[in-house]
Amino acid sequence: MYAAITIILIVILGVVSFNQYETNKDMESELYRKELLIFQNHITGTVRAIEKRDSTLMENVLLQISTLETFHSTSSDLNANRLLSNYEQGVRNLLNSDADSYNKVKGTLNEIFNSLIIYSDKEMNQELFYRMTNELMPLVEQFREETEKFIK
Repeated sequence: MYAAITIILIVILGVVSFNQYETNKDMESELYRKELLIFQNHITGTVRAIEKRDSTLMENVLLQISTLETFHSTSSDLNANRLLSNYEQGVRNLLNSDADSYNKVKGTLNEIFNSLIIYSDKEMNQELFYRMTNELMPLVEQFREETEKFIK
């Protein structure tokens, strides 16, 4: 009798634990997806500012980068922080350059955006997020380096 009750309790606890694990996994995936979308928004805003040659829009992108919680859940991930820092520096460089030079980095921004799009359909987890930031790093560094050439 006690053995049957014990087995039933173990099965119930197993089911509850599995459901809790799945819920946590889904929450983690949604958090990474949100951060991915925020970073995509930064890229889109920068491209919009470039297309309009508008320094005010560029300033808004910088404001968004500093106020939105981009990569906040991965604050211990140095790659994600470095990625965002390099991107922010590139946008600052654009802001301190002539608007005529904006278009020269549009191709690199398109590459960054296209690389992000690949991940938007996937169920994100920490490992995949790290892989994404590692793949994006050379492109974002290239963007930053390109913009350094245009500083007034």
